[in-house]
Amino acid sequence: MSIQRRFQLFSGVIMAALVCGSLAVIWAMLSVDRLSSLEQKRYESYRLADELRQSSDDLTRMARSFAATRDGRFKVYFQDILDIRAGEIPYPEGYDGIFWDFIVADNGRLKYEGDAASLKERMKRLGFSDAEFAKLTEAEQQSSDLVDLENVAMNAVVGQFRDSEGEFTVLRAPDPRLALQLLFGDEYHQAKAKIMQPIQEFFGLLKSRTAAETQTAREAHRRSILMAVIAILTSLVFTGWRSSRFGNR
Repeated sequence: MSIQRRFQLFSGVIMAALVCGSLAVIWAMLSVDRLSSLEQKRYESYRLADELRQSSDDLTRMARSFAATRDGRFKVYFQDILDIRAGEIPYPEGYDGIFWDFIVADNGRLKYEGDAASLKERMKRLGFSDAEFAKLTEAEQQSSDLVDLENVAMNAVVGQFRDSEGEFTVLRAPDPRLALQLLFGDEYHQAKAKIMQPIQEFFGLLKSRTAAETQTAREAHRRSILMAVIAILTSLVFTGWRSSRFGNR
């Protein structure tokens, strides 16, 4: 093989190694973005499930506060929580942080920051697995069932009771004792546990899935880094070899 041919061959190997190294670096950068996206998605998924849990606790708080004080704003807040979860009203500003404590303390009004979207719609956007979606849907349904009990209690406080069709049209003397019994009794606590159980199971499913996805992305990132290092080292070795063999000719 002629010297020129060898020179061309070595130069081709170097160029190929540099191209492979560049592609590997790009792959590594993309894998970092993938990892970041997965972590953000996992955070949003946990936050959404916790929002469901928190909304159930907030409903409990408003129902019990109304039963104890008969302050009408607690019944308004109760309905606001339901409407936000159902996507009937826009998502309020700051709702993903400490929210109702400040609203109640200041007797404040909700400030909306975006379009209305139900909790179920936001679940779909995050791409939950069928099993994960089923668990949160079960928890939401259990919470809706508990809302029915809370409505019975709040109406009992003001002397409104259900007729044969389930509407609160029967007027009798207020029964705050019944309301407190409904909101603090064993049936209520058992109903709350039924809400939290599927949420807890959801967290377990989410943890397993996202851990596997993250591990796969990390392995891809490590492979891309390794390929980049090998390609760069190969180009350096062949560059040095070429220089030593042909530099003085």
